[in-house]
Amino acid sequence: MNQRPKFFGCFWPLLICLVATCFSPRTFAKYTSWQAGDIILIRTLGRTATAISQTIPKAPYSHVGLLWPENGKMMVLEVWKKVQKVSLGDFTKRQAPQSKMAVYRVHELDRLAKQNPDDFNRLMDQMYQVFTALENRPYDDLYGLGQAFYCSNFVQHLLNQVLSKKIPSHPMQFKAKFWREYFAEKEISEVPQKVPGIAPGDFARSKLFKEIFVSVPATKPVSAIITPATPPSICAPLFWDKIPKFN
Repeated sequence: MNQRPKFFGCFWPLLICLVATCFSPRTFAKYTSWQAGDIILIRTLGRTATAISQTIPKAPYSHVGLLWPENGKMMVLEVWKKVQKVSLGDFTKRQAPQSKMAVYRVHELDRLAKQNPDDFNRLMDQMYQVFTALENRPYDDLYGLGQAFYCSNFVQHLLNQVLSKKIPSHPMQFKAKFWREYFAEKEISEVPQKVPGIAPGDFARSKLFKEIFVSVPATKPVSAIITPATPPSICAPLFWDKIPKFN
């Protein structure tokens, strides 16, 4: 019978130590327990994204989506050209270099998920039904002047279907020179001001939410720097208790 070379007996402890050093429990812990209804914020590329991210300097994000575990993968419900569902990996591929990513959770849903998981799952199913009714609707590039959704008011709309304390809108300001040029290209002569709406950064500064993860600025998208892990075979359908898959 073939035997393994003796050096393998010494190699495996060394490999385990190396892995433990590179991927400490603290590093892994940042990605644990993401669940349905959490929101994910990134800054994307482009002039419009830059203008949006500058509206709230302390929360420089330009895009937001809603996390949704499904069939062993983490998906994101979003508006990007249209209302759609994409993988977390496809979502984070749009992240701008040297920018951070953050995940926030509504305090109300956090308490409900811990105290009454059945009610939490029921509300998440209800929210998902609203998403399916809106799927493939076009993107609102007029930010509240049109009849469609843009990324942040879409997330606001979905969450407000199930929250007792609603996420409020705010009077939006389009004062930068970029917005005058932007709306002129849309053949809107007067730049709209104080239209009720919500920016991605508003979620980060809202007291209704708590931050559960924030990444350090990276030169590569998150999907390229995080090692995927296979989720356990038994877990609540709308909870995520291991590192999410980025694919």
